[in-house]
Amino acid sequence: MVIHLQNFPLKKSLTMTNLEQNLAKFQNLFLMAFADGRLDDSEKDNLNHYIEELGLTPAQCFSIIQSQETLNYIIPNDPADARKYLYELIAMMVADQQISELEYQSCLKFAKQAYIARKEVDKMIDDIRNKK
Repeated sequence: MVIHLQNFPLKKSLTMTNLEQNLAKFQNLFLMAFADGRLDDSEKDNLNHYIEELGLTPAQCFSIIQSQETLNYIIPNDPADARKYLYELIAMMVADQQISELEYQSCLKFAKQAYIARKEVDKMIDDIRNKK
């Protein structure tokens, strides 16, 4: 299941270019980081790291940030990719050492759309917290 937004128009082949995939990943990470309505320094640092890693420009990311209120998570077609995205979203969620109810519910929303059980989400959260 893929949620396509105005930023990522539906293509007949249902495949996304590398740029679209990178923008989708940034969008997902930004939505998680901002789920509680704020970005703390550790979340900003993580987002900046991903911007560099994904080879995105500030202008590309700014258009996503400006549209935040109308955006939804974009779920990869491949279940393995969806789990990898979820893991990265959870790492973003715990970056500030706190998990707000809004962040947790946002994480569960992604998981539900990706057909990932809440029990698996909770296990990922525990795994990531134990690594810190």
